Amino acid sequence: MDNAIAYDLVPASGAHGPVDRFEEYDSRATIDAVASALSALGHRPRCLGGGRRFLTEVLAQPPELVFNMAEGFGGSSREAHVPSVCEMLAIPYTHSDPLTLTTTLDKPTAKRVVDEHGLRTPPFAVV
Repeated sequence: MDNAIAYDLVPASGAHGPVDRFEEYDSRATIDAVASALSALGHRPRCLGGGRRFLTEVLAQPPELVFNMAEGFGGSSREAHVPSVCEMLAIPYTHSDPLTLTTTLDKPTAKRVVDEHGLRTPPFAVV
């Protein structure tokens, strides 16, 4: 099976911004380990990365499945970029759907959804 791996890498030193800006991004070693594990199971993974490169690659050569590890960058829907593209192009993917990722990334919205279902959470305020 032709699989693609979507991901974002921790940049080399010298990146600008807060020290934890890329905390959720993966290392090259992690991506290589995932690709190796998929290969061992008989898959043919292509490491596509995220962002524009991912979009360009899936438009040019759609995979049969995207193994989504991408965190995205910018905006309140950044984690939903890859699964949104996959849904638009009818490409199956792993992990959560765009609505789940967008909801959970916005903590006040997530707390309101949880509260709507009768699960108590500590009080909060949006400032």
